[in-house]
Amino acid sequence: MVTASAAASAEPLGIAQLGKNTMNKRVHELADIELGVCGGNEMAMIKLQSLMSQRQMALQMCTAMVRAMNASAGAIIKNLK
Repeated sequence: MVTASAAASAEPLGIAQLGKNTMNKRVHELADIELGVCGGNEMAMIKLQSLMSQRQMALQMCTAMVRAMNASAGAIIKNLK
């Protein structure tokens, strides 16, 4: 015959085990979600770095063109004098 205390202690163990299995499953699901989010963030950061690099190259080209135009204008003015 099962005593009341044995029955009471056996029931929470079953619930705890079910809870543990459920919690482990949820932990793995959240870990997978976190991995997906982090991977997406890494790709976004790589894309952002690429865009920043392209912007920097465009600014350098514009600066070089302005310098060349300034040098040309200076040479023309010098020739007029």
